[in-house]
Amino acid sequence: MTDQICNQSLSFDGNAHNLLASQPGLFSPWDYGIEPEAVESSNWSGYQAFYTIENGQLLLECLVVGYIMPKPAITQPDHLAELDRLIGPKQPLPALNNVEPEKMSGCYWQYNNVNLALDYTGTLTIGDDHVRRELTFKEGKLLDTGIEKARALNPEVSGDAFTPEDLPSPQPCTTGMFASALDAADEVLAQIIGSCNPNTVLSCGPTTETICRRWQDSKPEVQLTVLDSATPNAAFPLSVVPDLALVSDTLERVSRDEGVLLLGQLRNYGSHQIAVLVSDSAGWMLTDFTSLGFRRHTQLQTANGPYTLYTYNLDSYNHKRSWNNPDHWANPEMWGKAWW
Repeated sequence: MTDQICNQSLSFDGNAHNLLASQPGLFSPWDYGIEPEAVESSNWSGYQAFYTIENGQLLLECLVVGYIMPKPAITQPDHLAELDRLIGPKQPLPALNNVEPEKMSGCYWQYNNVNLALDYTGTLTIGDDHVRRELTFKEGKLLDTGIEKARALNPEVSGDAFTPEDLPSPQPCTTGMFASALDAADEVLAQIIGSCNPNTVLSCGPTTETICRRWQDSKPEVQLTVLDSATPNAAFPLSVVPDLALVSDTLERVSRDEGVLLLGQLRNYGSHQIAVLVSDSAGWMLTDFTSLGFRRHTQLQTANGPYTLYTYNLDSYNHKRSWNNPDHWANPEMWGKAWW
């Protein structure tokens, strides 16, 4: 059985969290005349929903649905044409809150900036395998944020693993090697590299290179790889797999295809953790990153305008399921030894 992705996430306090449970159910595309299709085995629901909270109001921010365009009637086999006649033509995807769907790669369509206010009353559980929080709503308004509860759900996952939820919000850096006037972007990047404590680091972009070189100055044993932000993909394949890859000032200047290739290669060549800082004016969407396993970590206000930080962690990008263990395996003695 293919492991299922977590198909719903909620942005809360500037961080993106997996939506683990909702009592009662939160949102159904079918209620709005949208019928998602399961176009890949890792997401049988056929859709991904991204929520946010603004001024205490719960909103559906973005919806991605699977939808296969109908083939022209002339190419349909006779028996399918008869079936179409009986059930009627396949309907196009409707608008959602006056937002029309846009074609993505493959068979996915995206409703972006929907900002649909949800009249939800109930409890949402957000978090990961380490920490969970319950949020209580009444008629779409946030009533109670609960408290974070540490959960020993997955003992084999190290508590030292770098995950977006583990990182603190940006704070002024007044001591140590970063004791200088840093803006919000510099501060959060410094905190990430300090929390990760990497021995091998990759930098792409002037902002991250400055931070990485200061890290290397403080720890001479650190091995630093620097990519040219104008032609970052020319450096692949890498001679060393980085513990941490930091990217800035890059996606704003390269083409969309080059940017996607860079992120995909950093991930596929085994980078353990990746942090990407991109200007909100660059045109990159949340779903551009979530489709590659990234999470939106936080949004920053800098001297050059608003930026968003996206993070990826090889240990936690795919939400772990309690049922996915040898106890539910047809041949438990082969667990972790054989794949197909």
